[in-house]
This record gives sequence, structure tokens and C-alpha cells, in this order.
Amino acid sequence: MNLIELTEDLMNSGKFISQTLFEVLKLLNPANIDSVFKNMKIGRPGMLRFYIVLMAFPLFLGYFFYLSTFQNTGSLYSQDDSIKVAFRYYVISVLLPITMAYALYLFDTRLLKRKVTYAEALTLFTYALSPGILGGFFRIIDQTFVLHILLIMYTIYLIFAGMSARFGEEHITLPYLFLILSGMICGIIVFVALTAVLGISPGKY
Repeated sequence: MNLIELTEDLMNSGKFISQTLFEVLKLLNPANIDSVFKNMKIGRPGMLRFYIVLMAFPLFLGYFFYLSTFQNTGSLYSQDDSIKVAFRYYVISVLLPITMAYALYLFDTRLLKRKVTYAEALTLFTYALSPGILGGFFRIIDQTFVLHILLIMYTIYLIFAGMSARFGEEHITLPYLFLILSGMICGIIVFVALTAVLGISPGKY
């Protein structure tokens, strides 16, 4: 790959990230939900995964700075503990939309009676989960933590609203519950696995 091709790839990546982020920010206004999901531009899976990896970084920073700062007031979290715990939540936030998208793609006809491409499923869950992931930055201090929780709750609603807009509300109740359950199981498995692999002490959440 020469310099010109690399420059073009970087420009395309930057353009895609900015356009996706713009659409995600529009979802903060509930009045835009139907139009955003119905008219969403299906992204390439590689670019979407890159977007998720990048957009989850504020969540890592939010948890890391909260834990590493909180230790000065008597917490048992060392800086090493803070990095490990923040990294655990970072990995969960990256894998969650990817796992839920793959579950929808894998069981599409059984769940919705229609084909869903992996790119469409990943675009849907990237849009829906982005507010909760980006809201991880609000974890940085106790006074704004409630905003993080509210954005996570809004994200759960966005999954339902997005599926309803794309596939019809009459078809998505059971698929929605199945995908939420799949996401929860994925999160628990990754949480337990990373706790063991990283050697995070019990009680450090």
C-alpha cells in the first residue's frame, strides 16, 4: 500500500466515523429514531468494528480515571487494578454489539422470518449501543454516573426501537428478548473470563 492509498483509507475511515457518530447523536432525540434506523446506511463490518473499538475508548477512560482517582480517598484500587477493570469493561463494550449482531445474523430467519445480513445487523447494533458505550465517559465522577446509567437504559430501548423500525414491531418481541439475553450471557462470560485471565481480585468491579 503506497502513501496515496493509505491517505485515502484514512480519509474514508475518518469520514465514515464522523458520519456514523453524527447519526448516533441524532438518536439522542427520540423523534429521530424511526428515520435514523429506517434510512441507516449499511456499513462495512470492518469499518464498523473499527468504529466500535474507537468509540469504546471514552468508556475505558471513564472507568480508569474514576477508579484511579477514587483510590486517593481510601479505595483499594491500585493503578494496575484500575487499568485491568477498565479494560474488562472496554472489551465487554466492544464485543457486545458484535456478538448480538452475529446472533441476529445467525438466527435471522428463525427469529424474524427474513434474511438479515451481518452488515445490517452490525450497523443496527452499532447505532443502538453507541450512546451507552460513549456514555461510559460519564463514569469518571460520581456526580455524572447517573447519566451513564440513563444512557445504558436508553440503549436498551434503542435496540427495541431500532428492530421495530427495521423489521416491524409485530415481529420483534421474542427476537428482542432473545438478543438481550444473548448480550447478557456474552457479557457475563467475558466478565468472568477476563477477571480470571487478568487476575482481578474478587470484589473489584
